[in-house]
Order: sequence, then C-alpha cells, then structure tokens
Amino acid sequence: MRLKGSGRLLLLAVGVTACLVAARLVLEGHHLPDFVYRWGGSLQGVLATELFSVGNSPVRLLFVIKVAVFFFVLSRFTRVARWILKGLLQSDPRFDNHRIYVLSRLLTITIFVIGCLLGIHVEHINLHTFVLVGGTIGVAVGLGVQRYVGNLVSGLSILFEGQLRLGDFVQFGDQQGFIERLGATSSQIRTPNNTTVVIPNTELSNSKFINYSGRHTTFRLVLPLTVSYGVDAEIVLSEVMKTIAAHPAALERPEPSVILTEMKPDTMNFQARLWTKTHPEDFDVLTSELYVAIKRMFEANGITLPRPAMDVWLAGNDGSENSPRA
Repeated sequence: MRLKGSGRLLLLAVGVTACLVAARLVLEGHHLPDFVYRWGGSLQGVLATELFSVGNSPVRLLFVIKVAVFFFVLSRFTRVARWILKGLLQSDPRFDNHRIYVLSRLLTITIFVIGCLLGIHVEHINLHTFVLVGGTIGVAVGLGVQRYVGNLVSGLSILFEGQLRLGDFVQFGDQQGFIERLGATSSQIRTPNNTTVVIPNTELSNSKFINYSGRHTTFRLVLPLTVSYGVDAEIVLSEVMKTIAAHPAALERPEPSVILTEMKPDTMNFQARLWTKTHPEDFDVLTSELYVAIKRMFEANGITLPRPAMDVWLAGNDGSENSPRA
C-alpha cells in the first residue's frame, strides 16, 4: 500500500519522535538492554563526526541533518501557507490569478527569510562564518553561477514589473502560447499544440516579445495577396474589400482597408487589413476562412494568380540541345 504525501509526512514524524525518545532514554540512563546503550553511544559518535570546517567553526553531521530537516519542514509549511492564502483570496474579486501568484511568491520568500533568521538565532550560528561563506560563494558566482543569478534577478524583475502575467498570450521569437508559469529562473509557455516551452528568464527579459493580452481587446489582421499584373487593380481593391467586410469577425469601426503595396513586372502585391475581436490565438482559423472566401471571389471575377515562368530545354535525338521554349 502506497502512502500519500500526508501519510508519508506523518510516518516520518512518528519515526523522528521515536528516535528522539529513545535517545533521551539513553542519555538519562534508563534501564535498557546493553546493545541499545552500545548503539546509542555509537550513534552519538557518528552524529558528532566533523565533516568539514568553515573558518574556526566545525560542521558536524548532526548539524547537516538538522539543516536538512529544517528546510524540509519549512518547505512543507510554506506550501500549506500558500494553499491557505489562495483559498482566502480566490473568492475576492479584487485578486486575479496573477496577483494571487505574486502574493504567494512574496509569502514564500518572507517565510524562508524569517525561517532562516530564526534558525540562525536558535542554533547560535556565528555570523562571522557567513563572511567566509559569502566570499566562497562570490568566487563560485564569478566562476560559473552568473547565469543562474542572472535568471533569478530577471525572474524577480518579470514577476514584479507586471509586464507578463499568468495566462497572457505572447509571442517570443517563433513561439506563441500562454504564460503557464513564471518561475525563479525560467518561465513556461504552453503552445496551442499543448506543448510546453521553457525559456530562461534572462532571454525573456532581454529579448523582444509580443504580449497579445494587454489592455486592448481589438486586433488588426493583415493578409498579403498577389495577383497577375494584367488584372484590373480597381476590381481587386473593391472586391477584396467587399469580401473581408462581409466576414462576421470583421469590425465596422475601424473599417477594413485594401491597399496596393508593390508592383513588379509580372505581379501586383496587395494587403487586406481588417480589425477584429478574434484573439490572435485563433488568427490561423480566421486567416483560412478569409483566404477561402477571397479565392472564391477571384474565381467568380476572373482574377488570376501569377504563374511562375520556366525555361524548358529540349534535347534532340543526337544529344544536342535545341533552343529554349517558354
């Protein structure tokens, strides 16, 4: 039978309590079997083993175990505190998911800072030791942890500046998707294909990105069009305008527009522009519908698309090449 998280935690607490009770009995001299005394004495010796020293302060195995248990309990307490905070704020309309997320992160940082300060006070840790440790950490940062620290600082900047929020639809490079997580060192984007893209926070902070989930609710869609040079440009402008304006997703204000952008020896290039409330996540569907409608209109009005010109060389029976034919 597998225990759930709460069951494992309870079992761990019972085990630790039993060990502490047994150790106290040994230390107080209660009547116990000889092998228990021998085991308790050897355990004390093992726990008192010096692993290394920082300055003049030895670091023993018991201290390392205390630190590990302390951070384990602190992380569990932080998780429960975040769960309580979310339960209290989710029913308040003034707090959306992003604000609750930011407050939970602040709560996590606060609990860890206060917990570490209390741990230092309870264990009477000499703060001068941290000067040496800080120097060692500084060397490590200078040698190979710059990227991690940069991601951490960028993550805090992204989180508190509010440029990105949970659930925003963004475009980063050639990737589009919803912000699913704003972590300490990296962020996650969930694409429309339901895949997750992990982006380091330094790249997200130092690169350009498009946030489609800002204050605006209307968006402009631009469709490039190319027709043969011999087609009447006025017909293209008017008929494409009617076609895109007839689509139910096109807004009347601002009104759609069609412009001629470029003329080449064998083609003319146009742009059809319309404003819509359709979210950019669904632009591919809207683009497909508009292109299908424009193609039908082209066929009904005899508007042709340019065909690529090719030179075809025909070889004679003797292997010689004749003149090219278009």
